[in-house]
Amino acid sequence: MQVRRAAVTDAAELERAVDAFAQQPNGASIVLPNIVTVLHRDLIIALAARYRLPAVYPYRVFTTAGGFISYGLDLVDTYRRAASYVRPDPEGCQARRTAGPATNQIRTRHQP
Repeated sequence: MQVRRAAVTDAAELERAVDAFAQQPNGASIVLPNIVTVLHRDLIIALAARYRLPAVYPYRVFTTAGGFISYGLDLVDTYRRAASYVRPDPEGCQARRTAGPATNQIRTRHQP
C-alpha cells in the first residue's frame, strides 16, 4: 500500500489531483476534514463516482450527499449533546454544570 497526499486549495486543483490519482490502479481515497473538502464535497463525490474511486469521508453530510461511507463525528449530534452540559440557571444568567463528568464521553452509533 502506498499513501499519497494531495494538498488542494480550490476546485481546479481538486479535479487535477483526483484525475491524476484515478490513473493509478486499485486506488481509494480518504477525504480529510477541512474547509476545502467540506466546501467542495459535491465535486469530490461526483469525481469519486466518475472515476469509480472508493472513498471514505469525514462527516455524515458527505454520505447523505451521495458519498460511499463516512467515519467520524456526527456534528449535529455532537453539538446537541454539548448543549445539554450548559443549561440556563433559573436564578439568573449564570451557567450551571450538570451532574456527572462532561469529559471523555465518546458515543459510537452505527447508521445504515
